[in-house]
Amino acid sequence: MFQRDDVRVEPVSLRRATFGAQFVSAESNAGIFVRGDAENAVADWNMVYVPYCTGDVHAGNAPNATVPGVAGTQQFVGYTNMTQYLARLVPTFSNVKQVLLTGQSAGGFGAALEYVQVARTFGSGVEVDLLDDAGPLMGNPYLAACLETQISTLFGLSNTLIAQDCGSDCNDPNDDLLLYWKHLPKTYPNARFGFIDSTGDSVIASFFGFGANNCTSFAPVSAQQYEAGLLDMRTQVAADTNAGSFIYSGSDHTTLVAAYTTRTAPASDGGTVRFEDWVKALVGGNVTNVGP
Repeated sequence: MFQRDDVRVEPVSLRRATFGAQFVSAESNAGIFVRGDAENAVADWNMVYVPYCTGDVHAGNAPNATVPGVAGTQQFVGYTNMTQYLARLVPTFSNVKQVLLTGQSAGGFGAALEYVQVARTFGSGVEVDLLDDAGPLMGNPYLAACLETQISTLFGLSNTLIAQDCGSDCNDPNDDLLLYWKHLPKTYPNARFGFIDSTGDSVIASFFGFGANNCTSFAPVSAQQYEAGLLDMRTQVAADTNAGSFIYSGSDHTTLVAAYTTRTAPASDGGTVRFEDWVKALVGGNVTNVGP
C-alpha cells in the first residue's frame, strides 16, 4: 500500500503482499519500489509492506477451518489480520491524504478485496486508490460458480466481503466477486480503480482451472476464455469513469516488480502506453482503459 501524507500531499504507501514465488520484500528496490526512478509516480511515497501468510488472498475470516483432504485446521484470517495492521497504520500516518492500495497475484486479489476495509478505516478525508495487479475478480462462467462458492465458503468471505463491505450489491454467491468489483467504483466515485493483467495469465488461468466440469476435474482456463473474462470485467464497470484496466497480450503473471518500467499495451490511437505512465496518470486522477 502506498500512501500520500503531510501538508504537501506527499504519498504514503501500503505495499502489496505477493504470492508463491512472487514474494518480494519492501527493500527489494525493484519495479515500483525503485526510489531513484524519476518516472515512478510513487518513488518518494512512504511504503508499507503487508506480509502474506494466511493463504486466503488476505480476505478470510475463518479461523480453525478444515480443508477437505488436508489434516488439521487452517487459519484463514487475512481480513482480520488487516484489521490489526490498520489499527497500527492509521494512527502512524495520521496526516495521510492519499493511499494507493496495491498488490500482485494473491496481493492483487487482496488489495481489491480489502479495499472497503482500508477506505473505511482511513476515513472520508483520505483518498484511497486501488491498483490490482493480476488478481482478477471475474464473473461466472470465466471463474466457475462452483469454485467461487467453494472459495467463499472456505475462507468465510460471507463474514467479510458480503456482510461488512458489499451488502446488498453482492447478492449472488455464484458471482459475488464480480458484483463486488462493480460495487467499488460506484460506491467510491472520488477514488480511482485500476487493474492490470495479461490476456492469458498462465498462473491465474491454472488456478481457475480447478473449476472445470463443475469442479470435478482440472483444466486450465484457455487464453481465449481468460481474455473474455478480463474484457467482461472491463465492460461491467464501463459506465464508471473512475475505473480502468491495462490489459496486455501474452501469458505473463504480474507487472509491479518484474516489468513495471517495460510493460506496454496498445493505445486507442494506434500507439502504445507504458504501464509506468499509466500508473502515474491513475494516481494523478486519470484512469483509462488500455489494451484490446
